[in-house]
Amino acid sequence: MITKNGNWWAPKGTMGRAADYMLDENFSCIHPINVAVEYCKKFENAIDVGTWIGDSTVHMAGLFENVIGFEPHPMVYICCEKNLKQRDITNAEVYNYALSNENRLMTLYNGKSTFTGYVSDKEDLPKQIRIHNQQQVQTIVLDSYYFTDIDFIKIDCDSHEGFVVAGAEEFFKTNMPVVLIESKSKTHKDRQPDSMPDAIELLKSWGYYIKARPAKADYLLLPEEYEQ
Repeated sequence: MITKNGNWWAPKGTMGRAADYMLDENFSCIHPINVAVEYCKKFENAIDVGTWIGDSTVHMAGLFENVIGFEPHPMVYICCEKNLKQRDITNAEVYNYALSNENRLMTLYNGKSTFTGYVSDKEDLPKQIRIHNQQQVQTIVLDSYYFTDIDFIKIDCDSHEGFVVAGAEEFFKTNMPVVLIESKSKTHKDRQPDSMPDAIELLKSWGYYIKARPAKADYLLLPEEYEQ
């Protein structure tokens, strides 16, 4: 079930900081995005990986001509769609998929109070981080979309970032967008198998460098062709 929290649709039962963000219109994603987009040379197309209820998507839709989002949680995806529609945003399209390094079904572990979540197939996932409940969702690789002329990408998927980037090598080499990505090494180790590559190191190997840390867990990366 979904309900209205302030001016935002959200899954019923959303609590804690997430509920406060909605009531105060003070989402934590806004500042890092604003810092990152200062380095964009164009503002035509952007991708939002991990839209949640659409807070970042709504903000990005006000900055770019077109925004494409990905949100795996079915109920959260519905909320995102409703929040976009409520604001008459027509330049954003959201897909109900999780991005990864393979096209297949994976387990999505859902948060109890925020309804954020992460996909993982780690066999020895500790009970204390299984969160609230779980469901099967479809994952897809970003490279299968053949996107071109992308100026900016935000990636925040609560520990699965390494697999997202691994499934997007051609995307990054073709587009070389400005990148804002969340990275928490301990969270990654707890939630994901050892086979997951380091997203930051992958991006560096494809011609990126770290420009800044707009927030504690966020990294801003630019193509090496940009002035350092």
